[in-house]
Amino acid sequence: METASKPLQRKRGKKLLLPLLTGVPVILILGIIVCHLKPEALSPDEILAKQNWNDQELQTALARSMSPSMTGQRKREIRRHLNKQLKKRPKEEQEKIRKGAIVQAVRGSLQQLRTMPEEERIKTLNAMQKRAEKNYRDLVSHPREREKAEAMLKTPEMQAFTGEVNKIIFSGLSPAERVQFAPLTKLWIKTMKTMGQ
Repeated sequence: METASKPLQRKRGKKLLLPLLTGVPVILILGIIVCHLKPEALSPDEILAKQNWNDQELQTALARSMSPSMTGQRKREIRRHLNKQLKKRPKEEQEKIRKGAIVQAVRGSLQQLRTMPEEERIKTLNAMQKRAEKNYRDLVSHPREREKAEAMLKTPEMQAFTGEVNKIIFSGLSPAERVQFAPLTKLWIKTMKTMGQ
């Protein structure tokens, strides 16, 4: 009886072993994929509570803090907190993270515009155009505003920002986007010329 049950146990063992052998690699692959997925963006409260940051986390949080969707007191709190975290690093690292955040923010904003419904995109571009026109008028008619803007343009952050905007204007836009952005692009170039850039 014992000898008859051994082959039966082996057969059952093989039946269980086959799904196990094929299932384990699938589970491992799923585990690896889950571990490498980008983490969910932190909420403002989570950003303010977080004290230990790696460079990429800090860069991403700074880029998000530059988003036009984040406004008011919360934005100021978050920027203060992130700047405090940034100052814990050597100057060179701080500059690299700030520049990276600006590039990420500019690219993210363009990506957001691209995913907007046509009507909403046009409204947003019109609002940007009005704001840019006002800024340009202020620069031309108020010498103090111009001095402030010129000083700001010399900072590494603003140089990174203008560099990224220029890159997008001259090589990052599709032909259809160039047409949509044309009034804003002309004003940007005019403003840069006024600022001696």
